[in-house]
Amino acid sequence: HAHLDPYVNHVDLGEQNANSLWDRKDSLFIYPPSARVFLSPLSHLRYDPARIAFGSLMALLMVAILRGLHRRIPEQTFVLFALFLTLPMIKNVDNGNIDVLILALILAAFYIGDGALAGLCLGVAISIKLAPVLLVAWFIARRRYKTALYAILSSTTLFLAALSRYGTTYWREFFNHLAHHESPNLPTLGHVFTSIYKVKDRVLVTSDGVYAYQHDINGYLQNPLHILGRIGAPLGILIVLATMAWLFFTRRGRWLTSEQSFFILLPISLLANNLLWPMGLVACFPLIVLLVDDSPTPNLTALLLIVPFVLTKQLVGNWNFGLWLIAAGYCVYQSGWLNAPDPAKTHAWPLSKNLFAGI
Repeated sequence: HAHLDPYVNHVDLGEQNANSLWDRKDSLFIYPPSARVFLSPLSHLRYDPARIAFGSLMALLMVAILRGLHRRIPEQTFVLFALFLTLPMIKNVDNGNIDVLILALILAAFYIGDGALAGLCLGVAISIKLAPVLLVAWFIARRRYKTALYAILSSTTLFLAALSRYGTTYWREFFNHLAHHESPNLPTLGHVFTSIYKVKDRVLVTSDGVYAYQHDINGYLQNPLHILGRIGAPLGILIVLATMAWLFFTRRGRWLTSEQSFFILLPISLLANNLLWPMGLVACFPLIVLLVDDSPTPNLTALLLIVPFVLTKQLVGNWNFGLWLIAAGYCVYQSGWLNAPDPAKTHAWPLSKNLFAGI
């Protein structure tokens, strides 16, 4: 509400209006107003302790996620530990990002089993960041109708609650942010940063000295389709739809296990976000663990899938996710997931009741 930007770090800005895109004059924190329901309790703290509390929560949530994955795939302890030290995870804590919470809610919805609680988890994730709504199609296709229904009901309820509590102003501002974020030639938003702080070559310069400007050391816009400009977003959506069609309507796609199908769709869904930041790449973590465990060459697979997430911007620019997609595609092929299904094996499409214990 005060337009304090969680993406500015290691700079003593006090309680003034910090803005990470100084020349654009609009905050990068562009989640829908319904996210305020979950973030507003932090407003009772000063900015610094609020950031510490939020970062600590994200770190503990990732520990819980990795512990949950370890219970199901205990052989991959080293891989889980390595993922905790990758740049997407570090930036989640460092930049106050919320993608770890979204991943935790999505995995809870997947593992809990079909029902209201799973739907509530997914609905909360959608209300914080709209992108998880794509996963509703997966639950419908896998006949988990209660999860899909309650996800839609709970997210809609939270949208309406935010509308009732905050009015239409914040929703208009949210869509205004989305519309103006892409092009610097469009009119800038009204929240002007009036401080004497200036940015030169990604270094924050003040009268007191020079501070490092922590702005994504593993790249800024991680969707490789971003280089195509505005066409990147619709192309990303088409790729997601094509992946869904393959998963839901082809014999091979329907034969995949629930984990294989769901964990493939998670990172592919990131391509629909043309403004993808590095922190969102934590959505790739479950697929990494599963691929390593399924691979005939687990050490090579772990190397191929983890290294792109520790390479800095100075080495690969904004191409961490692009490199990872190539590596993941190779590892999926190597693991045999794309081979013709074995008629001797049971068809993997119907879910048995409550396949997995709660997270």
